[in-house]
Amino acid sequence: MKFIALSVVLLFRLSLSIASDSTKVEVYFEFNKFNLSSNEATKIDSVFKAFDAKENTLKSILVFGHTDQIGSNSYNDTLSQKRAETVVDFLKNIGIKIELMNQVVGFGKHQLKTTLMDENNRAFNRRVEITIFYDPKKKVVVEKIIETPKPNAGNDIDPIPQTQKLSEKIKDSSLKVGDNIVLPYILFVGGEHTFVPIAYPYLDELLDVMNKNPMLEIEIQGHVCCTSANEKDGYDFGTGKWNLSEARAKAVYDFLKKNNMASSRMDFNGYGHKFPITQEKNEEEKARNRRVEIKIKKK
Repeated sequence: MKFIALSVVLLFRLSLSIASDSTKVEVYFEFNKFNLSSNEATKIDSVFKAFDAKENTLKSILVFGHTDQIGSNSYNDTLSQKRAETVVDFLKNIGIKIELMNQVVGFGKHQLKTTLMDENNRAFNRRVEITIFYDPKKKVVVEKIIETPKPNAGNDIDPIPQTQKLSEKIKDSSLKVGDNIVLPYILFVGGEHTFVPIAYPYLDELLDVMNKNPMLEIEIQGHVCCTSANEKDGYDFGTGKWNLSEARAKAVYDFLKKNNMASSRMDFNGYGHKFPITQEKNEEEKARNRRVEIKIKKK
């Protein structure tokens, strides 16, 4: 397949270059049908034509089929699977490799967007969700936020931006038990709980703060963006489970524990999309919701 970067889809290209976990496309079907209309086929095609392979590596695709609430469970399970397979066939026809399609599942009528029974609302349930995971080669969000580090007198590089450091936040007298601190630069590969290289200096900073404050106890909290009402968490391509926020929080916990931090001083939890800090009106707001925080349990 030849990927083409189109000027009319710059917003999509931006979303791919902001270290996003995934992007989701939904296509819709007529009642009792599983064939893909030309309009919906064009929607899928335009997304993949906009994908810039020079800046992003396509990693995995999930294809989930759904139906409305009319009919039996067994009938709708079959229909939703056929809808998912129709989309897979289309993806193969436009050059997407079959091995990238990690899961192709029909959920029948078990994950409704709405329970309203009028035709206009039921149409939103007759869908296939295509979730695309990718590994950005250029993480623009890092380049925009993190200042270029400069050598100090000893020719070492201080990777921490010249803003208030974590150590200063911990010492701040206004910080109290129960407060949260966002760790915005502990970043991960899209759709995984694997750290990107830029995360390690900030993991080291967290470790150093824990070592220098022996009374400090924390809860490590993972958060994701952009999930639907039926998804409690993001999908982790590494674990093959819908536990992305928990897996990322555990990754931070495991890093600290591997570096001899007592497990009695920390725990971890994944909160999925339960506590967004923005309304996700644009990609930068979505990126802010994909985060790791620490909650102060004892200081």
